[in-house]
Amino acid sequence: MVDVDVVVVGAGPAGTSVSYDLLCERKTVIILDRFDFPRFKACAGGLTVKTLNALRYSVDSVIRKNCYDLIIGKGYKTTISM
Repeated sequence: MVDVDVVVVGAGPAGTSVSYDLLCERKTVIILDRFDFPRFKACAGGLTVKTLNALRYSVDSVIRKNCYDLIIGKGYKTTISM
């Protein structure tokens, strides 16, 4: 048996954020999630600037590439460059 202060169910954005905050308060935490990691992300793992600014911790150590342009299209006929 493991002695922990908090068990967090779900390792999505909310679960990992609250776990981070608890660890900063010197609490012992176990995170439970039904999926294996790394898990599939439909956005290919991308994070927007808004998301990065909302995080209370740095993700710099896991960034593979910074992207500055985005092309959005439906089918192959029309694209919008941002």
